[in-house]
Amino acid sequence: GRTRRKFYLIQDFEPMFYPAGTVYALAEQTYRMGLYGIASGPTLKEMYERDYGGKAIHYNACVDTSLFHSGEVDQESSDQFTVFLFGRPGHWRSCYELAIAALKRLKEHWQGRLHIITAGSWANASDPVSASMLDNLGLLDYEATPDLYRRCDVGLVLTMSKNPSYVTLEMMACGTLLVSNYNPAASWLLRDGENCLLAEPTAESLYQALERGVLDRQLRKRLTAQAVADIKERHSDWEPEIEKVYQYLCDPDGLLRT
Repeated sequence: GRTRRKFYLIQDFEPMFYPAGTVYALAEQTYRMGLYGIASGPTLKEMYERDYGGKAIHYNACVDTSLFHSGEVDQESSDQFTVFLFGRPGHWRSCYELAIAALKRLKEHWQGRLHIITAGSWANASDPVSASMLDNLGLLDYEATPDLYRRCDVGLVLTMSKNPSYVTLEMMACGTLLVSNYNPAASWLLRDGENCLLAEPTAESLYQALERGVLDRQLRKRLTAQAVADIKERHSDWEPEIEKVYQYLCDPDGLLRT
């Protein structure tokens, strides 16, 4: 066409949103179209260039810290625990069934001392036992989520694709201890035992990480303090990231630089 340049906003490895098959293949084929890439995070940039011969820059995803901040969170005041699940049944990459299996074990152990809140979908767990242990808030307005995160001790977010969810960043900014699965593609953000707790993608491993996060208040305090600092340092200001993208849009091949 008449367009001088075409760009590709790459926010995840989207073929993994589908089972291996026709839709997966067509989604992957879009990476071979020779478009200039604008990638969310370094992993996607490296993938686009290494695996598909593309050219890209990456930006650091940021959160609005006027909304997503730790506030005055008191982690010492109660023997009751609240765990948040970013739960989306039917989104395969979110491993909803695995999360439910781990939370079942946690609930069996802690019973009435544990309150489990889930949000992200109006769909509920398919079996009545699992559904009964969850306080499902469904789909929430963006502005309603920071207060929710701040009143949760631990947040469970699982993803098997190549980029962390924005919920991960927002939760960390709010001082909620993140529990997630090991994912080398997210190592630029998530560091086990430093700013989060990571587990193998099994019910037992996730259960152990959740229980550790619930029980060890000092560990939780240390990890969440580091997470808040990390978000503030590298993921709280869109202006330089937007400027970087703007300069790339104007001159993707670096021809105008001196």
